[in-house]
Amino acid sequence: MRTFAHDLGQMVGTGACLEGLRRTRSGDFTLDQALELERVHSSAAVGERWVPLDRLLPGLPLVRVGEEGRRRVSNGQMVGAAHVAEGSDAIQMGSGDWMRLIDKQGRLVALGTVDSTGKFLHPAVVLI
Repeated sequence: MRTFAHDLGQMVGTGACLEGLRRTRSGDFTLDQALELERVHSSAAVGERWVPLDRLLPGLPLVRVGEEGRRRVSNGQMVGAAHVAEGSDAIQMGSGDWMRLIDKQGRLVALGTVDSTGKFLHPAVVLI
């Protein structure tokens, strides 16, 4: 928005800037889910708004890994079809696409990217 205001000012020959800018949403999160900075010091207030990891990034496809897959993820190793449990989204996607990796208990264990072949996931952000 700042660049848009600047470019608009350049186009009309007057210059322009924003007086204020307020973010009302970031991805799936909205202002009504936010916590005021003054309340962050209160553990009770933070607990009210805490979002469990397994509920983050719902727009990403979900892959449930088996025990061997979980072990491989924890070591940063590639995960393939042999390491995926039933009920998961297909791994074959475009190279570089992001996916959520969860364990059998439904806990988010990593975020992974699809490799160039579209058949393996590289755990890029390991949470265990």
